[in-house]
Amino acid sequence: MSEAKQSGRTSRAAKLVVGGDLCPAGGYEAAFKQRSAEDLFGDLYGLFQDADCSIVNLECPLTTENQKLVKTGSCLRADPECVRILSEAGINACNLANNHIMDFRAEGLRETLEVCRAADLEVFGAGESLAEAAQPLIAEINGIRIGVIACAEHEWSIATHNNPGANPLEMPETLFAIRDLRDKVDFLLILVHGGREHFPLPYPRLQSWCRHMIKGGGDAVICQHSHCVGGWEQFEDGVIGYGQGNLMFQSYARTTDFWHEGVLVQFDIAGRGRWKYEMIPYRQSQEFPGTRCMNEVESTDLFTRMDTWNKGLSDPQSLAEAWREECCRNEHVYLSLLFGGGRYVRYLMRKIPLLRRWYSPEKCRFLLNAIRCQTHYEMVRTILESPKDT
Repeated sequence: MSEAKQSGRTSRAAKLVVGGDLCPAGGYEAAFKQRSAEDLFGDLYGLFQDADCSIVNLECPLTTENQKLVKTGSCLRADPECVRILSEAGINACNLANNHIMDFRAEGLRETLEVCRAADLEVFGAGESLAEAAQPLIAEINGIRIGVIACAEHEWSIATHNNPGANPLEMPETLFAIRDLRDKVDFLLILVHGGREHFPLPYPRLQSWCRHMIKGGGDAVICQHSHCVGGWEQFEDGVIGYGQGNLMFQSYARTTDFWHEGVLVQFDIAGRGRWKYEMIPYRQSQEFPGTRCMNEVESTDLFTRMDTWNKGLSDPQSLAEAWREECCRNEHVYLSLLFGGGRYVRYLMRKIPLLRRWYSPEKCRFLLNAIRCQTHYEMVRTILESPKDT
């Protein structure tokens, strides 16, 4: 188990701060190498500094490796020098359980592990093997033990028993990990890298899994990866967040305004079952590279939208319908990947083997990701189950 370094706070409570997706790649790389942490993090800098333990999701490897992983989607990386900002900001630990940590293969992951550890940053959620990737983070502060389990949906980054990568979201194995850690800590947080990008609600099965994580002993579950703030719900004695937004991630031409919104989550923990949390809303990567806290008007607008999403979380039928609508909006993408054909297509492919070449290695990779990743699988299943006009 990784042990996070302690701060010098003397109060009996422990303050844990959790940041979302942080990616110092692309246009941010120069800023991370040349500017100060206080300048980049702005209003959030003091919150990281004041925390006993601060965690962020490092959404790309810090590496000089040039060989990309053959995969679907973009490959992200940043210069190892960018680690300076994380340490300077007062961040204690980096969660590596995400879909980009293997973008530059095992060498990129290994260099990231080395670079972070050399900067006195704990790393968890990924490792040289499944056993190493599954190790939780443990932080003991003023006699209070905090445990953090991190896992990611199945894409191109997942570790196996003999290969490096990220800790997978795998049911019921994730529940077993929660059960095994529950009695060893006073507060247990689960970070799930999954869900539909740019969509503020979970797919119904993800909500079910997150609720089971609370039932199984978790105090809080935070889903990252969606690149937008999502709905949050109180469930039994715990809290579940279905989207935290980007912490620092450069804009792209087709990104929505939601890309620029995020919430820093601060937990104040006094002991087992005695904790509270606060969401600090901010904007990032909009007027300049960096973050700033939202003003009153912006905060009110965000929390008003969150209230709408939250209501949908309590109504299974409403959530299922919102998910079905999101799937239908994207069915052309998934049906083109599947390229479904009836018996005549199957017959032709059997008789004319050359037609098999339609499924090029690239098409096979897209198809594999569509049925292996939990979110993509749920979208494909929902699309195919949705009734169509005849």
